Amino acid sequence: MLPIIIVIGAIRALVLIRFGLIAEMVTSLVWTLFMTSPMTLDTSAWYAGPGYAMAVFFGAIAAYGFTTALGGRSLLEPAIGG
Repeated sequence: MLPIIIVIGAIRALVLIRFGLIAEMVTSLVWTLFMTSPMTLDTSAWYAGPGYAMAVFFGAIAAYGFTTALGGRSLLEPAIGG
């Protein structure tokens, strides 16, 4: 168990040092929600709804980060000479 804790701590420290505090806060939020929400592919399970809601929430965070990273540019804009 200790090696896993050390690896997770190293990854979090790397994210904090390389990408900053906001990235670490988002990483912590997503990790906590991912570990506490029930995930299943069995749609008939009673806990499938909250798991799918968390998946949609993760997708929304990723989509927001992607559009923010583009900074108003078009996705298909040519990179050279455009």
